[in-house]
Amino acid sequence: MALKKGLMLFITAAIVLIIILAFTIYVHFGKQQIYDEALDYLMVNQEYYKSDMKSITVEHSIPGIFLSHKNEWTVKVVFNDEPKARYFYNVRKGKVFQTGWSGSTENDLYLHSESVQCGY
Repeated sequence: MALKKGLMLFITAAIVLIIILAFTIYVHFGKQQIYDEALDYLMVNQEYYKSDMKSITVEHSIPGIFLSHKNEWTVKVVFNDEPKARYFYNVRKGKVFQTGWSGSTENDLYLHSESVQCGY
């Protein structure tokens, strides 16, 4: 009887470990894919050079997997000429779009906004 409990515990632990490992791999490769899609969008569609960007950070949201109103992937971009401003992009079904900005800029003008409202 103790052997059966030990075996069940081992199988349960193995299943949990496999799920955690699979999720970690999914997020790792997903981040790289989203990074590539966002960089391609910024360079091809918005005509930026990679050297224009100080950093590109991809963040994953677990609720975004299950909730349709949440975004699974968010990309945060900091441009060299506005180091105190952050621009946010979402990627859904292969489409990249700017969703907002935060931080500060000189004269409160956001040079890299994609909407008239962002740049005033």
